[in-house]
Amino acid sequence: VYFERSHADNTGRFDVFPVLHLPLTPAPWLTTTTSVGLRETAYTQAAESGGGANRFLVDLGQRFGSTFLRRFDDPGFGLARLTHIVESSLQYQYVPWGDQQSLLQFDPVDFVNPQNRLTFRVANRLMGRTREADGAVRTYEVASLAVAQSVNLQPKTREFSNAYLESLTPERVDQAVKDLRPLSNGFTRATERRLSDLVFQAAVRPLPAVGLYGTVAVNVEQPAMEAINSGVEVRVREDLRLEAGQSYVRNRQVDGVVAKILWMATQNIGVDLLTRYDIRSSSLLENTLNLRYKTCCGEVGLRYTHRTRGPGQSDENSVQVTYDLIVPTPAAVR
Repeated sequence: VYFERSHADNTGRFDVFPVLHLPLTPAPWLTTTTSVGLRETAYTQAAESGGGANRFLVDLGQRFGSTFLRRFDDPGFGLARLTHIVESSLQYQYVPWGDQQSLLQFDPVDFVNPQNRLTFRVANRLMGRTREADGAVRTYEVASLAVAQSVNLQPKTREFSNAYLESLTPERVDQAVKDLRPLSNGFTRATERRLSDLVFQAAVRPLPAVGLYGTVAVNVEQPAMEAINSGVEVRVREDLRLEAGQSYVRNRQVDGVVAKILWMATQNIGVDLLTRYDIRSSSLLENTLNLRYKTCCGEVGLRYTHRTRGPGQSDENSVQVTYDLIVPTPAAVR
């Protein structure tokens, strides 16, 4: 990819990240997956003038998971079948720390978060099956409740990219930091927390076309409610979906409303519209238009974003053009 940004250096970036996965089933109720990844990222320009820069990282992981389910036939409420699924997992991930202050920061690829972490997740899902008048069968998720948290086995004080920290929302369990001390180069020195937030995610779909969802993040080290997100999704037609949600984040002065419209104009063309409105300042923070054209072998995307940066700062206008190459793979043989 090649980046051009106003009032900043332009640079080319090459990022390759192959990962090998070894899934095994040692018992009918237990699955394990071992993963080994190698990542090389090279730049034509460094953050400091002159020369290029590169980053090489190893990504190691081990996951243990189990799934249990029970089916109920003719449970009522217009359902032909209801299936209760319980999924649990324990995952370890290791990514060594590397000083990345020499790399230009454009998007999430430019800063890789170090990991030496255990993460657990437990999810309950209710899957309903209905039979239409014409005999067609529809399956959808009636309700779900998931709990997740992680433990940092070796928390330290490190330098994090400001762009990364801005995207580190409380409901993410891959990292949690405290005692932030901004630096002058677009990075911030922060101390990693031992425990991430305890995150609860719930959803209910009383009708196949209407869904309600919510997320709560709790800081268990200094008991406090860090974030509350809620929203509703309505499928007007098979090709048109509307979403509206609310977000509250403590200590970030975030209290806003998000609205989305997702429309598949044709089988190949999709249009997404997103608006973020801040209740505290009574202002629009972001408007994003995303156009996508997808075929069997690739996808071209055009994204335009207008963001309000705040008092005394100029607004940000961003245009991104992307092309993804999709290599078709043979269907699994059963």
